[in-house]
Amino acid sequence: MTPPHGPVADLLARLPLTPRTRWAAPPLHQRVTDLHARARRASRGKSATTAGTVLHQAAVLLADLGRLPQALELSAEHTRLWAARRPLSAETARQALAPQSTAAALLVRARRAEDALALCAEITRALAEDDAAALPHGPLPLARITDDDGDRENVGNWWAAAQAEHGARALALQGHWEQAHLHTKTARGASPQSGLLYARQIAVIAMAVQGHPDLARHLIDDTRPTTPWERVVAEVLRVLCALIGQDTPDEQMLDRMFTTHDAITPRSRDPLWDTELWLALVDTAAAAGRPACGLHRYAADWVKRSGDGYSAAALLEHRLAQHLDEKNRDALTRLTDAAGLGTKPPPARTERRIDEAIGLATATLAAAT
Repeated sequence: MTPPHGPVADLLARLPLTPRTRWAAPPLHQRVTDLHARARRASRGKSATTAGTVLHQAAVLLADLGRLPQALELSAEHTRLWAARRPLSAETARQALAPQSTAAALLVRARRAEDALALCAEITRALAEDDAAALPHGPLPLARITDDDGDRENVGNWWAAAQAEHGARALALQGHWEQAHLHTKTARGASPQSGLLYARQIAVIAMAVQGHPDLARHLIDDTRPTTPWERVVAEVLRVLCALIGQDTPDEQMLDRMFTTHDAITPRSRDPLWDTELWLALVDTAAAAGRPACGLHRYAADWVKRSGDGYSAAALLEHRLAQHLDEKNRDALTRLTDAAGLGTKPPPARTERRIDEAIGLATATLAAAT
């Protein structure tokens, strides 16, 4: 089968599409001020948990600023700080491994799928063999992370579930839908999902791209969406199956997709999710031959109101951004630059405050070990 291209390929690159807990990207000065204030609170209260949150936020911020290697190094050091207290309870061991889940997600976001797969595989091996994990940014001391069999199983299952999703998303990113589908079924930690979550979406797409769009449509029909957004994704997938099967989606199918989306209440704390879902509709409409420039301009209007840098960057990266007028492009560019997501390096004072926050949080967590 000929690999999809154009808007169909754009749509596939957005899938699987599920809401995940993410930080928004307000203006950089606000993010750094909040980070610094939280680091000071952690230091005053000697709170290891709050310090850990600061280091997590700092890793994401560094990646946003184009400093992914430093973000990965910070995530590794974050894990080492928790691991210094070994053996840990199950809850604390999960806190120790959470930075590596973040690192894997950042690698997938950066389209470094192979590196994400390698990270997940190495930590899985280390936990199974009660060994240190050998990573490019230094070893992680995971041997004897817990000393209780029940805790060890709890932590292993938690990591397995995290790596099952990261691995599947990394394989999907590479266009290896059949392998991604197999991963969702065979990876330790993979579990049956109700509704139209990431594993079921991957199964639908794998069937369609393997030349079985009718089977893929049957799988959609057999799935019971449990949330409004799943109903939207179901309609997107129906159109996608028709396109991959080289059928022309009828107008009623497209109208139903947009009507279903109209019933959704935006997630106020996750504007990027709303943007990604809307852009999936834009790509679907464009792939089906319906004019989509107006849809993209509509998205630009409410992204400007949200003030979210991630959403603005997503719109500017879209192929239809070339059709935005200068006023809209300039407004979205200002939002992106203000959030630190553009090409301009942050001011030296901002860099110092980030370093200070990381230093305070690191010292707080180290003192608690």
